[in-house]
Amino acid sequence: MFGLSFLLALYLDNKKMALPDFVTNCLEAGREWVLELKQSNFEFDNEVSPSEYAAQNIGSDIVDAYASPNGAVELGAVHVACTDKINAPAQKQIYTWVDSEGIRNVSDSPRAISPSTPVEVLGTIQPESISLQFVGEAALQPLKHDIIKRVMDANRFFALVAPKHLVTPVSFKMRMFSNKTSYDMYRASVAPTLTLSQGFYRSKQNEAVVLVSNKEQGINTAVHEALHAINRHWYGTTARWLNEGLAEYAEQLKPRELAQSTWSKYLRTSPISLSQLFDASAKDWSSQSLQSDLYGASWAFVAFLFSEHKDSLSRILLQESENGCRTVAAENIEQIFGKPLAQLQREFDNWRFGFGRV
Repeated sequence: MFGLSFLLALYLDNKKMALPDFVTNCLEAGREWVLELKQSNFEFDNEVSPSEYAAQNIGSDIVDAYASPNGAVELGAVHVACTDKINAPAQKQIYTWVDSEGIRNVSDSPRAISPSTPVEVLGTIQPESISLQFVGEAALQPLKHDIIKRVMDANRFFALVAPKHLVTPVSFKMRMFSNKTSYDMYRASVAPTLTLSQGFYRSKQNEAVVLVSNKEQGINTAVHEALHAINRHWYGTTARWLNEGLAEYAEQLKPRELAQSTWSKYLRTSPISLSQLFDASAKDWSSQSLQSDLYGASWAFVAFLFSEHKDSLSRILLQESENGCRTVAAENIEQIFGKPLAQLQREFDNWRFGFGRV
């Protein structure tokens, strides 16, 4: 230990003595990490060549893209199978939560969240709670302010339903491209299973990637992918309908804007029932015939929850955070609302059809 400390001292003293390669590599890696931390949260770095990332292993990342209402594939999401929690064998799965008295509970079954489960929501989110490190071309810098403002506006709204004890500071990277060829090269190197898209989030690497075709689309896509990052930090692995519904809803936060949303037709018609939405498989979400309907139904149901059932949405998020590697299922929803799914479907339809006539 003394010998290693002596070599390190000599190295730091203007590198007067050569060190073994393995020591030098560790020091250089540490230096790069420190330099990255020193960068301003909202400064653009020089864009890194896509070829530098070609050898990256994205592990268990699974990539999905979806078709927008006009038929064009616009957004994608990269999902990782529960790497943020211990994936123990099912018979030995351990669940933990903190109750209303501040006592941490440990059990082999997740807590059953019901209409009477108390939830303290955050209420107000501080600007320093969200930190974005932008990486991209200098020409995209003018979008930086608008993206930050929209992300903070969204999270001030979501703070009304976010369980307070789950909210921790979030930091993630947002990589932006204005050139489609450069974007496609980078996408192919880090997410080869994703084909046509304008954005995706890599949860394993904690990076949102956005192609900016125009200002409005670029900002909306950036907000959408930022919400995926924030959801992952606060709630862990989440049901697809919840994750995508929250991200889509973040793009129009005021109720009067719902009728102008690209998903507004789902206020008038519903080709997907709640039962189908909650039970949809990964194959369903990647199906060109179902994908758009699943996204639209997710957006509409989240809009309904924000309008009529904020407390229940808070409990859904709480249940999601305590579910280990599971995600919220139909039976959880029934338990949280204290009513059968058929009754919730009727309430949702009445709200949706009433809103659609406005």
